[in-house]
Amino acid sequence: MRLVRFDGMRGVFRVRNRSSGLLKRVAVGLRIFGCDGPRPTRTEVKVFDLHLRPGQGQSFSFQIEHRCRRAAVAVVAQ
Repeated sequence: MRLVRFDGMRGVFRVRNRSSGLLKRVAVGLRIFGCDGPRPTRTEVKVFDLHLRPGQGQSFSFQIEHRCRRAAVAVVAQ
């Protein structure tokens, strides 16, 4: 899992199945720092149902409402 691109308001992250089995669901945690607006630090959790075979990857995009300086991504797979 890695953050591919982040421009302050929009970003793209990529999930890659590095296990030996089928990946059916991922929970992604976005931690966003240095934001303008009412909350300087934000945490968002998104759950995606997908079917990734071993070695496959898929990209996801996200958008936030205020400009931020930095973002980090964490994932839990099922």
